[in-house]
Amino acid sequence: MSKKETAIQPNIETREEFYTNYPSFKYWNVNKSSDLFSPEPINIYIHIPFCVQICNFCYYKTEKIKSQYDIENYVESLCKEIALVASKREYSKTPVDSIYIGGGTPTLLKPKQFTRIVDVLKKYHDISSAEFTLESAAGTFNKEKVECYVKNGVTRMSMGVQSFDDEILRMSNRKHVQKLVFNSLELLRGYEGLVVNIDILSGLVGDTHESFSHTVREAINSNVDAITFYKFKTYANTAFYQKSLRNDDIELPSAEQEIEFMESALDILQSSDYSMWTTFAFTKNNYKHTYIEKTWRGKDCVSYGVSAFGKIGNVSYQNTNNLLHYKASIEEGTLPLYRQYKLSLKDEIVKELLLCVARLNSYKKAEFVEKFGFDYFEFLPKEIDFLYTNGFIKEGTDELRLTNKGILFADYIGKVLVDGFKAKIGDDQYQLIY
Repeated sequence: MSKKETAIQPNIETREEFYTNYPSFKYWNVNKSSDLFSPEPINIYIHIPFCVQICNFCYYKTEKIKSQYDIENYVESLCKEIALVASKREYSKTPVDSIYIGGGTPTLLKPKQFTRIVDVLKKYHDISSAEFTLESAAGTFNKEKVECYVKNGVTRMSMGVQSFDDEILRMSNRKHVQKLVFNSLELLRGYEGLVVNIDILSGLVGDTHESFSHTVREAINSNVDAITFYKFKTYANTAFYQKSLRNDDIELPSAEQEIEFMESALDILQSSDYSMWTTFAFTKNNYKHTYIEKTWRGKDCVSYGVSAFGKIGNVSYQNTNNLLHYKASIEEGTLPLYRQYKLSLKDEIVKELLLCVARLNSYKKAEFVEKFGFDYFEFLPKEIDFLYTNGFIKEGTDELRLTNKGILFADYIGKVLVDGFKAKIGDDQYQLIY
């Protein structure tokens, strides 16, 4: 045989190579990175479970406050947990990108209690340049409290308004009324540099096209920095679930009506000076919420408090959702962990497709390609064509650009892409359900 005939061919057995690395060094870039060994910034979530009432739609871990002793006792456990985590892993030199204190109603904390939590955070974390968000409810804070928040580094206040219709608020078991919301927002306007967000729920009991349009216009007129819209859903652990799905005591707007609500909301918002940041959040001056940006993009999040969710590396975890068990674990010197899940590369890709690709207006296709090494347009041509043909995305393969219909159905777009991805690489038992 000639040398040409005996040349090594692809997929033919050979012992010519002994692989020790991939990819070959010839593909490596010559680059001296100053941050190669710098600690990757983290994010922090803290859960305060106490509320003055339990809203009929709420599915978060909440406890109706019985006495200030309950809060004081919880703050004690929380501070001990922060120190306990620090004993397991050194974070003092790791910069923190964002802090989010949620609930519940964190603004039920007294200034002294809030300051204590921040002091412990400063002891074990570098929070000097962090975006610092505090959730709130109208009427639960005053000038003294806000001055305490700002003094301790809070840069963003998020208020759960839900509706600007007093009757709808009453049916949802909310304690505030429209006037109280306006008073609380007026108080926050006195602090320069403090970003204010309000949350609105679409499809609440009693909502009509007129009432929801009124809420959207009042939200815009409030001139806050950001407005976030959440679709109401009757989770099994809510009072509305029992009343609507079990006992037929109330009637919810239909899915078709809720879509009409949000279609009108988009029309109103797009004619205002608010611009879309995510498919359900609209902001002024191109403001972006760092905590969401970082955590949705898969950055580490160290979480503290009962029922708190976090992620370290490729492991997602949750603390126990039982308040007594939480306190007992802390007193025993053990982490109050309840469950965890180790994400595979496949899981991380699915998560990125669901949370970032169609939801974040700031998310570019190049970011996905750089992170995972392939173009999902080329990998999922049938799914991309389906989304374009059915009016969810605009024409073009340079970027995923949503139509108004796509904005309304962003989670569905994510599901189409994920289902296609799973089918192509091998489906699994994990369904896109709660």
